[in-house]
Amino acid sequence: MKISISKDVEKEINKYLLTKEENMSAVELINILLSEENNNLDQQDLLRNGNNYFKALIEKTDVDINDEYFKSMDEKYHFSDIKQLNENDYTENEYFVNIKPKFAKNKNRYLCYLTYNSFQAFTYDEINIDNKYFKETVPVGYFKEKFTYPAIIDQDKIWMSIIPHEINTMKKPIKNAFGKVLVIGLGLGYFTYMISLKDEVDEIVVIEKDKKIIELFNEEILPRFVNKNKIKIINKDAFEYLEEKHDFDYVFMDIWHNVGDGIYLYLATKYYENYYTNTHFDYWIEESLIAMLRRMILTVFEEQYYSHFTSKDYLKAKNKNDKVINKIYFYTENYCINNIDDFRNMLSNDFLKEMAKKLYL
Repeated sequence: MKISISKDVEKEINKYLLTKEENMSAVELINILLSEENNNLDQQDLLRNGNNYFKALIEKTDVDINDEYFKSMDEKYHFSDIKQLNENDYTENEYFVNIKPKFAKNKNRYLCYLTYNSFQAFTYDEINIDNKYFKETVPVGYFKEKFTYPAIIDQDKIWMSIIPHEINTMKKPIKNAFGKVLVIGLGLGYFTYMISLKDEVDEIVVIEKDKKIIELFNEEILPRFVNKNKIKIINKDAFEYLEEKHDFDYVFMDIWHNVGDGIYLYLATKYYENYYTNTHFDYWIEESLIAMLRRMILTVFEEQYYSHFTSKDYLKAKNKNDKVINKIYFYTENYCINNIDDFRNMLSNDFLKEMAKKLYL
């Protein structure tokens, strides 16, 4: 980056840098609240706290709600705004109503049902981004009664599941899908089923490299699809298939579990937009992935402006995260920041999405 800013601009930029640090602290606090050892409320916990859900939840932790730092963070991030969800909003979903697979096993993989306990808190949607300083808030909610959902367990770990977070974060791509659709990642077939119901969707090709997942799906889930004739499943590596340059109107990528592993796969797949120029691409939890890139580009700014890093500091990488940081440096090497508008443009979704297409790992 070529940075030439006034003291007033620097002062304003520091508010963005502070928000980045606070975003990460907020996530740590949310993780404490949602940790298994703390997240086990019952009716007595609520009664003891005057039916105040947040007080009952925080009581289980070592967090001091009277601590000044916590109070200031709660004022900004609204940790106490935990929403009681309506179970019917999810159980009346078409997939829940019509697709009710039975327990099945394929070697180390199990198709089964899991449960959110009564009053168990969890994230139920994509993060929200405030446009002023890019503050990130996480929607957290709970059900008053137990909520049961289908899942696949792989070697004692949840591999995929149809939970409120999955349903809510797929609403937009389901709405966007049209024509001939390519779906990367099969899972339990939620996205595939929902778009198969759309008249605007003519054909669906699903790429899944795990043969055992395909077998479970074909045996227990696909027979329940009303429009199964629209669907073709191919057992192949996603990147090998994309290299073959097929024609699609719409592509949906969903081959990561969370932002942690998703950021690297996102960059690896975003690259293909350069070759599928007439195809609309959507990515699961893209807002969260872009937020991660925004944090990284802010880190590069800090390193150059405050620590005076040069190109030689970005030639080696100890891990994947370093590799992304290095690529961001060289992508933005000639980007000029002379005022706050230049700085904000660098943090915009449009800039970060375009950059992501160039950071092929």
